[in-house]
Amino acid sequence: MSVEVGRLRAFLHTAQDNADFAVLLKDLETSCSDIRQFCKKIRRRMPGTDVPGIPAALTFPQQVSDTLMECRKQLTWLVAVLQEVAAAGAQMVAPLGEQEGLSALKLEAVAFKAGEQIVISSWDLRQIDRADTLRTGA
Repeated sequence: MSVEVGRLRAFLHTAQDNADFAVLLKDLETSCSDIRQFCKKIRRRMPGTDVPGIPAALTFPQQVSDTLMECRKQLTWLVAVLQEVAAAGAQMVAPLGEQEGLSALKLEAVAFKAGEQIVISSWDLRQIDRADTLRTGA
């Protein structure tokens, strides 16, 4: 996620640090850093095992597991949107001069479109999975 955020920040025109999209990218960068720090803390506090080099499996109550799965799903969608926007941004910035950048409004519009596509495709996949489950009875 941080790679895509960095790419998008590099695509922006330099005078747009206060644009809403630029502020959002800064917030995402901060969130990535926070997540990285939390992961380091979790790794340090994980219980050991009898076998060196193999971490112990952690189990959580159902509510915590559900929340973690929902967070993972949301982050997966976010990364997919960021990848789509970064790919589109790379195509838009290619013909520009070296000192030129993209407007935050253009990238924001691309992000809205990419977000809609990701959510719709995700919804379609869930409907297919649900139909398969109903058909097979599994």
